[in-house]
Amino acid sequence: MIINFDGSSSFESGIENISYPWPLMDLRQEITELLIAKEFLRREIPLEQLHLHIVRECQVNDDQFLNEVTKAFYETSDRFIDIYQQIIKHISHVNLKHDVLFQATPTIRFHFPVELPEKMRTPNGQLITHHVDSMIGHPLEEINCWLPLTKCYGSNALSLGSLNTGIDILNRVGQEVEFDEVEYHRRGRTIFKDLMVSNEYARDAVMSDCQPVPMEYGHALLFDSRCLHATMENNEEQTRVSLDFRFIDVAKYKNLPHVYHSLGRTDRTFTRGGIYHQKSAWELQGKG
Repeated sequence: MIINFDGSSSFESGIENISYPWPLMDLRQEITELLIAKEFLRREIPLEQLHLHIVRECQVNDDQFLNEVTKAFYETSDRFIDIYQQIIKHISHVNLKHDVLFQATPTIRFHFPVELPEKMRTPNGQLITHHVDSMIGHPLEEINCWLPLTKCYGSNALSLGSLNTGIDILNRVGQEVEFDEVEYHRRGRTIFKDLMVSNEYARDAVMSDCQPVPMEYGHALLFDSRCLHATMENNEEQTRVSLDFRFIDVAKYKNLPHVYHSLGRTDRTFTRGGIYHQKSAWELQGKG
């Protein structure tokens, strides 16, 4: 099957900064209580100061860019999931204005001010964590959501690129596999890294286009799945805690050409009851 990276976006610019009623959805408090329950903390502290209280061995990332705290949060709580689903319903109703399937459990990331692994560096040491999720198996039709639980700035913020540059780079990667979708999903990220190492023009275009997005708690970023994004090495004296998850329009989900499989840490499918919740956002609201 041929993959097509061109086409219109779900958002006019491909990126939208949204707000949600965080006083009613206090994820910070629930994350803090879970950190205590999981014995990473003994008492409540500001999330921004976690690196001062959690042992360094739990902060260091493996080759998948995951640390022990992040992995411990694959399991959360009923209260956390309830708050998360309130946010899902709010975004679907207020921002997207259409029914969506959504990632059943978001990824909770703890980005400590420690060095990142060597795996994604160029020979001269430059860090290349830039990617799009379709490079690891996700459908292109998804919408990404990145939601910080701490103030983000500088090197601890998400680095995000424009839709136009993302499409241009994806077409370059696609050419290497003759736009074969299976080969793109299987080899896309490796081809992209090789392009960043070997092609100075492409590397400079990505590095200049992808910039950190300052964010406050109570806001989130929605962006087209073709936008390149990256985690930078956190050189700020502050821990960043964030959630990331994805949506897909129910109508687009029904028209997917085949079942997609994650090529990341799991082999789950992008189906209802798989990576996506069994119910859509509007079914959670009782509209379905």
